Amino acid sequence: TLEFKHPEKKSLTKDFWYKASTGDVTYDAPVDVHEWCYARLITKSSYYHDLGAAFCGVALKVSSLASQFNLAGVCLLEIPKAANTVRLSYVALFFFKVFAMIWFGLYRTV
Repeated sequence: TLEFKHPEKKSLTKDFWYKASTGDVTYDAPVDVHEWCYARLITKSSYYHDLGAAFCGVALKVSSLASQFNLAGVCLLEIPKAANTVRLSYVALFFFKVFAMIWFGLYRTV
C-alpha cells in the first residue's frame, strides 16, 4: 500500500518515484532516475493551492507593471519641466522603464 505520509519526515508528500517493473516506491528522488518513473498526487486541495499561487502571481505581476507604467508616465511628464542636466536622466529612466515593462510583461510570462 502507498502511504501519503513521508516515512522519515512524517509530513504529507505529493511526489512519488516508482519502478513500473517491480512496483517499488520511494518518496525521495533516486540517484539513477532512468529506471524510475515520477508521479504526483493531485487532489482538490493541491489544485486549489496551485491555482491560488497562480492568481497571486498574476496579481503581483499586474501591480508591478502598473507601477512601472505609472513611473514611466511621471518621468515623461517631468522631462519638459526639468533642468537640462536632469532632463537626460529622466529620458534614460523613461526608456529603462518602458524596456522593463516589455521585458517583464512579454518575455517573463509563466
